[in-house]
Amino acid sequence: MSFLRQAGFRVIVPDLPGHGASSYPDRMLDVQAFAIGLECLLDHLGLESANLVGLSLGGAIALSMAIDAPSRVGKLVICNGFSNLAADDVVRRFELWKAAFQRGDGATRWFEEMWPSLVSADYAQTEDGEIAYQIGHAHAAGADSAFLARLCDEIANFDVRRRLNLVRSETLVLQSDDDGIHPAIEGQRLAAMIPGARFSALPGSGHHPNLDSARTFNWALLRFLSDHNELDAAQVAPH
Repeated sequence: MSFLRQAGFRVIVPDLPGHGASSYPDRMLDVQAFAIGLECLLDHLGLESANLVGLSLGGAIALSMAIDAPSRVGKLVICNGFSNLAADDVVRRFELWKAAFQRGDGATRWFEEMWPSLVSADYAQTEDGEIAYQIGHAHAAGADSAFLARLCDEIANFDVRRRLNLVRSETLVLQSDDDGIHPAIEGQRLAAMIPGARFSALPGSGHHPNLDSARTFNWALLRFLSDHNELDAAQVAPH
């Protein structure tokens, strides 16, 4: 996120409980609880509001906060996120993931199997891609698989489709064309249900466009957050 700092933004990148360098919570958290945690972080930092940028689960958390605490959210960017996990194929996928995580080496094997869905094939073959793989693999090896299995249960019931009309933030929905986790159509549907939201596709990128399509991702993000009106993203009318 150095490009945002160079553009003059103050950038705060929190590790969610149970992720990165943060400790594991003493109780399981659902999406709404994670969002409340972000509100508490803003309080701790003395910030009335902030622009939120969320990828995947982070996008759902940012969306939840924009719905429940609209005054705390400036601009909202959701990348490869979701408003629900109710589709039959998604339910089956989470059941498979939960079963995988319940094995002793579940997180590591999950990462190894899912890596081709997380980034583009071209990026995976580059030096940067290999470094990203090694870093991700190390994080997975140190993860608590039991926590991840329980997390699958906690977020499976997330569904804010009927509340998306409550979003008041200026919103940009980014969606990778080759996202192996969430189909590209999901991003378009999400943008169509958020009042005034913009939608922009990220061609040729996987679930983590911040890695495999960093230049395109960074430029779209910077233009939106910088109040430039020439963003090449379609205005999507709710329907």
